[in-house]
This record gives sequence, C-alpha cells and structure tokens, in this order.
Amino acid sequence: MTRPEDYAKLGIKEGMVEPWEDGRRDTPTPGHNEVWYFDGTMEDGTKTVVGFRPVDPATAGDGTDSPNLNVNITTPDGQKFVSMLRVPAEESSVGTDQCDVQFGPHYATGDLKNYDVHVEPVEGVGVDLHYEALVDPYRAGGTSHMALGDNDEYYYTDQSIPRCRVTGSGAASTPPTTPW
Repeated sequence: MTRPEDYAKLGIKEGMVEPWEDGRRDTPTPGHNEVWYFDGTMEDGTKTVVGFRPVDPATAGDGTDSPNLNVNITTPDGQKFVSMLRVPAEESSVGTDQCDVQFGPHYATGDLKNYDVHVEPVEGVGVDLHYEALVDPYRAGGTSHMALGDNDEYYYTDQSIPRCRVTGSGAASTPPTTPW
C-alpha cells in the first residue's frame, strides 16, 4: 500500500510519522489486534521484551477487548523469566492521540521520542524502562500497511523506532511459569 491513494485512505503523510499513529488505530473486530512492543539489551547483557495487546490473540474472535501483556527477561547467563498477564478491560485504556497504554498498574507511554514502560512485578517478573529514540520513527514500506484479501479485508501494519537508548531496571526472581 504505497500509492498516493493509500496514504489518503490511511490519513497519513508520506515520510512523516505523527504521534497519533502510535495510539490505538484498530478495534477488537474479530481477527484484528494491535501490539505495542518494546525490547532491548542492557549494558550487562540482560535482554527484555514487553508487549501490550488490547485483544488477547486466544480470544481475538469474540469482538471484545481482552487486555494482556507479556514481559520476558533473559539474564546474561541465559536464564529466562516470563510473565503473561491479563488485565480486566474496565481497568485498562489505550489512547488514540499517542502511545498511552494503561493496563491496571502497568503502562507504556511515549511521544515518538521518549517512552516509559512499566510492568509491576508479577510472579517476580517486571520492568521499569525508559526508551530514548536515537533515530526517527520508521514505517516499513512507506505506509507500513500491507493489505491482503480480495477487498483488502486483512492487513498488517508495522511502524517502529528501530534504535533507542534503553535505561532502567527489571525484576526477575522466579522461574518462568509460562512456556518460552
């Protein structure tokens, strides 16, 4: 989807990612989902992955929000710690003006330049991270959208800030309870 009419249809400008594009852009319509994904490798070699999803992929067919998130920490010696969390929809929100994801006490907020990601430790696994963008946001393929199906009824979108300075801390004190 890289034609001028695709940009117009999506309401985006070529070559410029705006903060609202990092907010919620989809609905819980069956088969749809979004994810706010953060990863990083810390100076000591610890790797972190955090993903916030307003719709649980396991229930993506029922048309309702089912907020969930994962936090994965791999220590420098290879130990893996994982926590998969579900949060009641009434305790969650996702903004539409910028990245503003609130799932109970857990959150990801940002403005395309700086992001704060916090996951309260659950089962001993949590993070408190700050991301500072070192490059401008990027839309893969121009619009970051790829339409599939005879009537573009399925699509995939991916925009990212592929290089950030990550600071903060993580908690990893129990073995994983969720298969890696």
